[in-house]
Amino acid sequence: MNIGKLAEASASEWFIWILSFAIVGYASYFPGTVLIKLVYNGLLEEAKSPEKADQNLKQWIEGLLGNDLAEFRAKTSGWIGVMERWVYIVSIMLGQFSLITGVLVLKAFFGWTDKTLTATAEAEHVKGMKRTIALYHTYLLGNLLSLALGILLGLIGLYVLPRFLAAFIPCAKLCAWPQ
Repeated sequence: MNIGKLAEASASEWFIWILSFAIVGYASYFPGTVLIKLVYNGLLEEAKSPEKADQNLKQWIEGLLGNDLAEFRAKTSGWIGVMERWVYIVSIMLGQFSLITGVLVLKAFFGWTDKTLTATAEAEHVKGMKRTIALYHTYLLGNLLSLALGILLGLIGLYVLPRFLAAFIPCAKLCAWPQ
């Protein structure tokens, strides 16, 4: 249902929309975050460190960031992912896909931050480039997993849940949604 249809919706249609969003929004939080962390950590543990042959990519990044920053990143990245998936879900359910573009542009600002290298030696430059690429790939991996899950849950919230809820909730049977 797009935002124009939702503006003209009856109370029972609003109820179904809000209930559908609440269900997929929660699914984005609990099973969604756990699933993404499992896949993300699995991929990072499988990949090799760009600098140390005896480490995987996850160990290398944690060593590079230090304990305090790695712990902070682990705690905040989950909540950032949940909030961005909520935006993706709402944008799909309202048919306002420009919201997805807005989030992706906001996340692209990370790439525009100052990452100039202070060392001028060629070896340090190559080492810095490897670090930048490795960190960017892990950042991109988490974003794409979150985007894919958000779009999937948004489609479920738009097309699957309303029909299911309309079949089982008495007041929702008045809904002819989605059309």
